[in-house]
Amino acid sequence: MARALSHEVDLLILDEPSAVLDHGEVENLFRVVKSLTAQGVAVVYISHRLEEIRQIGDRITVLKDGVTVATGLPAKSTPTADLIKLMTGRAIEYVFPERAAGVVAVAEREVVLQVEDLCLAGHFAGVDLAVRAGEIVGLAGLVGSGRTEILETIYGARRASSGTVSVDGTRLRRGAVDAAVRAGVGLAPEERKSQGLLLDQPVFANISVSSMRLFHRFGFIQRAKEKAKARELVDSLDVRPRNIARHVRTMSGGNQQKVVLARWLLRGVGCCCSMSRLVVSMWARVPRSTGWCVTWLTRGWRWSWSRARSRRCSVWLIGCWWCVKDVWCTKLLPLKSMSPGSWTW
Repeated sequence: MARALSHEVDLLILDEPSAVLDHGEVENLFRVVKSLTAQGVAVVYISHRLEEIRQIGDRITVLKDGVTVATGLPAKSTPTADLIKLMTGRAIEYVFPERAAGVVAVAEREVVLQVEDLCLAGHFAGVDLAVRAGEIVGLAGLVGSGRTEILETIYGARRASSGTVSVDGTRLRRGAVDAAVRAGVGLAPEERKSQGLLLDQPVFANISVSSMRLFHRFGFIQRAKEKAKARELVDSLDVRPRNIARHVRTMSGGNQQKVVLARWLLRGVGCCCSMSRLVVSMWARVPRSTGWCVTWLTRGWRWSWSRARSRRCSVWLIGCWWCVKDVWCTKLLPLKSMSPGSWTW
């Protein structure tokens, strides 16, 4: 932003400028934007946070699937329900469905993930949590609160100083990603472009890269089978555009995240840890006969599972407090601090 303002501008385009800012920094951003508009500078402010649009905007244009669905809406007076319907294509009452009747109480289900006294020197200490089959857990905190470090340590990307991580009762070796993956753990990283995707490879290659054992025979890759499986997941997760030969670099962030999720669904993992601020992470184990979806409202797109792999499902929602507090959670775990010895729920 400073670089853009280093010379005189008549139009300033801000694309998700508040994504990694805390509340105080957002207020300072708004102060700068208001100062610019007072000087006659036109501003295009791109955001999925409706409260920011109302605070800073004059008029709203809504896009869905690359198409303008509404323009010139008054920012201050347009009902939120109307904006959500325009963004998602469905009314708000259908965004988070009711739980199915007859589902076994979460407290009676077995523990899928068990973390005990987990510590990473210089980052956090004394982390204890248990996630049961079918449970939806929200991990809420600002940038810098330790969310990323905790999930990377659970996955094995960081070597814990002490403590244990167990999946289905099997204790994982510290700092061993290979052991975690074999135990059924997958990771959708925060920096998906640099850490989670092969940007110059097609969608089908990004989906199958962790499951090549399914597609080789006598040393040769069965490309038709590989593409068929990728196409099935692309359709199931509503990845757009539905072109499995398209390079993943050219896709939107939300669709890139779906490709990462599809990779772990293809492998049939039991745990998929997501570190992105506004995405859903799923412990993917539900009956093959079950068809259901989880809608992540703030991204405006849906992850639909028409086929799943087993008989249990748990969900992590990772984000800031205002992003996950009203979502369909059975448990919310707010992070207060990432200082050693003072990390708390």
